[in-house]
Amino acid sequence: MLHFCLLDGIPGTFISFVYGHGTVYAPGYSALNFLKARPGMTGEKVIKILGEPLNRFTITIQNKPTVCWQYSQWTDPENKYFKIRVLQFEDDILVEKTSEIGPPFHDK
Repeated sequence: MLHFCLLDGIPGTFISFVYGHGTVYAPGYSALNFLKARPGMTGEKVIKILGEPLNRFTITIQNKPTVCWQYSQWTDPENKYFKIRVLQFEDDILVEKTSEIGPPFHDK
């Protein structure tokens, strides 16, 4: 049951505890509010719950544009991991949530 209460699961929480994480969150972000965001919600409803994301970007999944809202970012070059918090929208409807510990995204 504890596994379902932790956004990153037991392995992610362990990694974060042992190695730390270099994560900064959007100003209105909280783990509880991230859990409240549900697929099927409109972007407006999500903003009322979580506030504005740090970043928005568009990717293509199965030939469909998907708008991603990033609520966390990596900021610590000394740390290999950060807590990824991304919401994916199609036609302004939340379709998927990503909550995991992972390496930073690199543009280079």
